Amino acid sequence: MLDNKAIEGAMTIQLGNEYPDYPEFQEGIRRAPDRGFRLTKAQTRIALKNALRYVPEELHEKLAPEFMEELTTRGRIYAYRYRPEGRMHGKPIEEYKGKCLAGKAFQVMIDNNLDFDVALYPYELVTYGETGQVCQNWLQYRLIKKYLEELTEDQTLVVESGHPLGLFPSKPEAPRVIITNSLMIGMYDNLADWEIAEEMGVANYGQMTAGGWMYIGPQGIVHGTFNTILNAGRKELGVPVIVTQQYTRGLGQTVPVVAEALGEFEPIDKVTFSCCGNIQFNDALEEAAGENDRTSVIIAGCETHICVEQTALDLMEIGFKVFLPADAVQSRSREHKEVSLRRMEAAGAVITNYESVLYEMLGSAKAPEFKAISAIVK
Repeated sequence: MLDNKAIEGAMTIQLGNEYPDYPEFQEGIRRAPDRGFRLTKAQTRIALKNALRYVPEELHEKLAPEFMEELTTRGRIYAYRYRPEGRMHGKPIEEYKGKCLAGKAFQVMIDNNLDFDVALYPYELVTYGETGQVCQNWLQYRLIKKYLEELTEDQTLVVESGHPLGLFPSKPEAPRVIITNSLMIGMYDNLADWEIAEEMGVANYGQMTAGGWMYIGPQGIVHGTFNTILNAGRKELGVPVIVTQQYTRGLGQTVPVVAEALGEFEPIDKVTFSCCGNIQFNDALEEAAGENDRTSVIIAGCETHICVEQTALDLMEIGFKVFLPADAVQSRSREHKEVSLRRMEAAGAVITNYESVLYEMLGSAKAPEFKAISAIVK
């Protein structure tokens, strides 16, 4: 059982008195919208204190007005001044400081999820889902990095809503990091109070992978790449496309790399898992199928075992032939994806890959689109 002295000793790492130059924001990088300022005077004081606690008192007078401006104009204190300069990305693990492999690995994961090519709003630490953050601000980011550099195999770092609580004695077989992201309970379990808690800096919305520092690999980058190639090929071949987004308000927009490949598009916002449960989708499907009496549908997206599966089963039920490029659909769990693909194949879906789909639609090397499709696939 830890006593107060041991707990105090676990919380000794602090930021120094560095005062970095204010960064320049690179043009073309998506920025989070103003979240709105709705705090009382007392709540505003708490929000400022929560941010200023990470820096020495000698810097408070300088930083308080800056943080206040961020709070009133962006709806959050991000401490932009403390963001590392330039593009961030997951570097080779040996380039990170650390006393154990896990401590270095976590740093790779965090930096990857804040990469300009991965994060939805990288300057605001939002990895995906509109509001899912690695942590609340860049001061927390810097302090987390310091703790991870000191982490050993006999310690566990505890992080609460982006705030690194300390390095606590543990064992090699114990988790190296325990992360929690806030839940609202009782009378405060509502959207209005949650917004206030986030704005005050006492709660962080981590989504599933952002606040958990999970490396966005197959679910984001690989899956997004194949979807991008598939969409680019579809544009060359003139195949109609219907884009849906699941609960956009809560889960966010289509990831940028896929959105760019789609070009101009009007997504259909849905809450039913199957696209066929949405009236707008059914109208769009009827219109697209009516052109040239189309009877086949290619499905790409996530998650395989939920939205993709239910849509595929419903489409086959009403007579469509469904093609599923296995490298253009994804689930958080590989097992969930594999089980779902087997179920859909047993129901009559054709499991294929994006390259096979493109060349099957192309038909011949003599087709006028062959050169463009070959360039896309390469």
